Amino acid sequence: HFSTVMYLSNIGAPTVALNYRINTFTGDYILSGGDDHQDGNRDENGNNNNNNNNNRGNGETTVKGYVSWPKKGKHLSFDGRFLYAAPSDFMKKEHI
Repeated sequence: HFSTVMYLSNIGAPTVALNYRINTFTGDYILSGGDDHQDGNRDENGNNNNNNNNNRGNGETTVKGYVSWPKKGKHLSFDGRFLYAAPSDFMKKEHI
């Protein structure tokens, strides 16, 4: 899974991506490196017994991310399963 961003100008909101993904089967948040298809600590009824849903798969508990600011011609690609957005609140004031 790849996502790409191509900036056509120097104006706009930056792209923000986090190392969080969402398990497509359960809706649980998982950090990068976790296994979407692994049940983790679930009981026989499918209930999640994890005390910490943020720690799935690789033992990592720190949320990491990056911000890519628009620059004409810049191309960005990343794991498309990551949570990402272009929040307008992060736009430079002179571009609003």
